[in-house]
Amino acid sequence: MGPENNNMQVIHMKKFAIAAAAAAAVSATPVLAQEGSATSFYVGPVVGYESVKLSTEGYSESDDGVMYGVVAGADFALGTTAFIGLEGEYTESDVKESAQDVFDLGDEIGLKTGRSFYVGARAGVPVGGAKVYIKGGYVNARLEGFYDDGADIYVAKDDMDGWLLGAGVEAKLSPVVLRLEYRYSDLGDITVLGVNTDVSAKRHQVVAGALFSF
Repeated sequence: MGPENNNMQVIHMKKFAIAAAAAAAVSATPVLAQEGSATSFYVGPVVGYESVKLSTEGYSESDDGVMYGVVAGADFALGTTAFIGLEGEYTESDVKESAQDVFDLGDEIGLKTGRSFYVGARAGVPVGGAKVYIKGGYVNARLEGFYDDGADIYVAKDDMDGWLLGAGVEAKLSPVVLRLEYRYSDLGDITVLGVNTDVSAKRHQVVAGALFSF
């Protein structure tokens, strides 16, 4: 084989290597795009039904109302079969509740729910075109409480720390993500003027959201 044939083979091999490299770069582009879209963000309003239950040993009372606010968060894909996420939420509520004859005959203790902060995580799986998930985290709720012993009325605000657990489902109807979920919160015991009343506050919520995902 002469020098000219060897040169031609080298040229063909170089062309083949360049073509192979170009094909690899093109085929890698969708993978890079998928990796870039593995994180999604969302923000939007939420509104729902809320029930607040006050209870102490041998007695409980509950009332319900409307809660509303805004939620924002980010989801991180774990391959194509699962995801995890972080989110924060601010809400207000119009629930008012009171209980009578708690410590003495004729007394009354009550509260009005106010603003609430939630920070937590969620994890779930895609099901068809939807996401099913569970969530949980820290919640801080402001309650305005009062105690009437029949002679005097004591009023105070209490920022109560507690925890929240929930589950939900959401579906994307571009560009809006529709969400429906149930949440349970335990806020611990109500404190009035620094005194623990031994009356616990718990919340049940059914919440819907219309979120913008990007």
